[in-house]
Amino acid sequence: MRHTTQILLAVAAAAALAGCAPGGDAGTGTPTASPSTPAKTPIQAAAIGCHVAEANVGDAGKSISFDTKGEDYSDTGNDKITDLVCVLTALRVPDHVIAHMDSTRALDGQQEDTWDSYKARWTYHPDDGLNLTVFVK
Repeated sequence: MRHTTQILLAVAAAAALAGCAPGGDAGTGTPTASPSTPAKTPIQAAAIGCHVAEANVGDAGKSISFDTKGEDYSDTGNDKITDLVCVLTALRVPDHVIAHMDSTRALDGQQEDTWDSYKARWTYHPDDGLNLTVFVK
């Protein structure tokens, strides 16, 4: 397993054991939304509750993207893996999608998977990290 995705699985397991998403309401598994910033879509609600930058959200709240840091520690990849996991947990990503992400190798190129009303596309390389976009199908 790769370092980045090992963290992804570890944090997802910890969130599941705790019964909530990081930054969310304990016991509910959902993020908290700021009363002054009402969310319009589930992706926006997840981003707000997980304290993810508004710049990560696109398409009027119908997509969210992450670029995590790889082993080369370059200036790219500023998103935290814990924020990515928080959003995936809030969007109720199933275990089989996490397993698909975890098994992705650099040679596999862009991968994709779906659940509920969402589609995810990602690439992984140890030097560049995990790049993920989730959007409404």
